[in-house]
Amino acid sequence: LMAASVATALMAPAAGAAVLAFEQATPDPFAPYVESGFSVTDGGWFIPVDSGAMHFDITGGPYSAFRDIVAVSGSRFALTSLDILAIGPTLASGGILGGPRPDISFTGYLGGQAVAWAWGSSQTGNNSMTFGSAFANIDRLLISGFWACNIAPGIGDVHFRIDNVNIAAAPLPAAG
Repeated sequence: LMAASVATALMAPAAGAAVLAFEQATPDPFAPYVESGFSVTDGGWFIPVDSGAMHFDITGGPYSAFRDIVAVSGSRFALTSLDILAIGPTLASGGILGGPRPDISFTGYLGGQAVAWAWGSSQTGNNSMTFGSAFANIDRLLISGFWACNIAPGIGDVHFRIDNVNIAAAPLPAAG
């Protein structure tokens, strides 16, 4: 009975829903960014709050091309939606040679295994993405940016921001 209680406690979802709006200042620029019970890291670069959003830069600098989001409690969660804010280049700015390409990947993990994938693009301008049931029971979200366009012959770069990451509690398994 005690083992069952411990297992249930370890699988308990994050309470309610959260929106990561990235409005808080980070006291230590090289520490994980923590908001609403979720930790955001990127392997060593700092998580800047750039106009209230996470800034991604494919070519580096002070910004990273990927971010990991996990619940501080280690619990499972559901990714429901987020906003992609284009910095450039985009089709609207006339800065892309060729059509828009997917330049953002979203991977949901459960127990160290990838269980959900989706692609998005910042090259169409600002947009929102909604995620389905594949992202309803994950314990880690990896957002990665890719160098997917040319801004001039032989020159490529993509910058974008992610904001308003909507996360809900993962439903308990039917056996729970």
